[in-house]
Amino acid sequence: MAQTGNGTNLFPPMNDGSANGVGMIDGHDGNKYIFQTPEGVRSASDGSGLDMSGVVYFDVLHGNTAHNVSHENPDVGGIPDDGGFGDPA
Repeated sequence: MAQTGNGTNLFPPMNDGSANGVGMIDGHDGNKYIFQTPEGVRSASDGSGLDMSGVVYFDVLHGNTAHNVSHENPDVGGIPDDGGFGDPA
């Protein structure tokens, strides 16, 4: 099951997850995570870039390194979640 958190930063500016850079996540478990772009980003099913404005889903590789970061919930067939305010499906 994927971890959840809120995306806090994505560098360099205007990076949508497809450029070389780095991103940061405040995990809902209280930990902070970091990931590399584009290597750590899971492509959206609609081909859009990484949306850091809401809940993001990710796997933890080790320590505080996130991987497979996406705004789509992999546990419900890739459907974007509503942030816990109802049924995402």
